[in-house]
Amino acid sequence: MPKLFSDLYDHGVSVTGSFVVGLDTQTPENLEEDLQWFVDLEPTTAQVSLLGPIPGTQLWERARARNRLVEAPWEDQHLYHEGMLYEHLPPGRAHDAMVRCYDMLYRQKGPSVVRMWKVWLRAHLRMRGSADPALAARAGDLARLLMLARPAVVAAARLSPTRHARELAASALALHDREVARPGIFGQVLGAGATAWVAARSVRLSLLGKPLRQPVSRRFSYPQ
Repeated sequence: MPKLFSDLYDHGVSVTGSFVVGLDTQTPENLEEDLQWFVDLEPTTAQVSLLGPIPGTQLWERARARNRLVEAPWEDQHLYHEGMLYEHLPPGRAHDAMVRCYDMLYRQKGPSVVRMWKVWLRAHLRMRGSADPALAARAGDLARLLMLARPAVVAAARLSPTRHARELAASALALHDREVARPGIFGQVLGAGATAWVAARSVRLSLLGKPLRQPVSRRFSYPQ
């Protein structure tokens, strides 16, 4: 798996990594190792969710037969709700692990915008000057993407909440500016503008308070 990710990144292909918490093979002893394995893959974006029984599936039937289903309103039946009792994890442990996995990924590998930007940069440096016209064209496309997305990475380098995340973004920016191209006045203005927008947005959310919550859901009943 690590080699597959590496090969994809060499060609500028970003990866959304999905990881499920609550498998019967996971125990309090090996769960942390599983989480770290996923983080070390460094997916550009990630979806970490909980094993959940869907009516009509074999998992749901097995959970019902073993009295492992958890009663909950239908609004709470989603990827981030513990809809069943897990084999080796006590209630709440899987959810805590899911949240912690997102936190580990951010703290160790930086925000997703920086991870994706680093993939583009890595592939551009590898493919530029290639004798293959398709690879050379791909390198040119990536160079344009890098410059377009650079303001977001500037904001991450200045405003990310952890020092390590800021350093990761700053290091990627330095490599880009040294090996690809330095931004002109317009690019610098865009970087400053993105930073100001993110700072203002952060202050607004801090003052008003806007907790994360599951979007409003509507239930549909379909004819059998």
